[in-house]
Amino acid sequence: MYHANYLNFAERARTEFLRLVGIGQDAMRREDGAGFAVRRCEIDFRAPARLDDVLEVRTVLRDPRGARVSAVQSIHMVTGGQADEDWLVRLDLMLACINQNGRPVRLPERVRTAFADVLGTD
Repeated sequence: MYHANYLNFAERARTEFLRLVGIGQDAMRREDGAGFAVRRCEIDFRAPARLDDVLEVRTVLRDPRGARVSAVQSIHMVTGGQADEDWLVRLDLMLACINQNGRPVRLPERVRTAFADVLGTD
């Protein structure tokens, strides 16, 4: 698999993760005038995936504060209906919350609340 495809998989997984915790990115842009952009991404490639492999992307949030949130995403092979514990690719990300002009803005209250619920923090 071409290495840049992993970025696409991770992006789609982050969008679905946000949707699962009640944050639609389109609604966030429309209602809060904010959205997420990748500020930093470090990728570690351990093993390749191949065409027709079934993959699972796991997303873990870390340390949301101010206008940023850290995340770790790992991509795993699914065999026999179960995702392997060993990852193929791991991404360490810093996401920035930005306004429509590309300037950093604090995470909207509803986003902070949703992240706190997922993380079990206040």
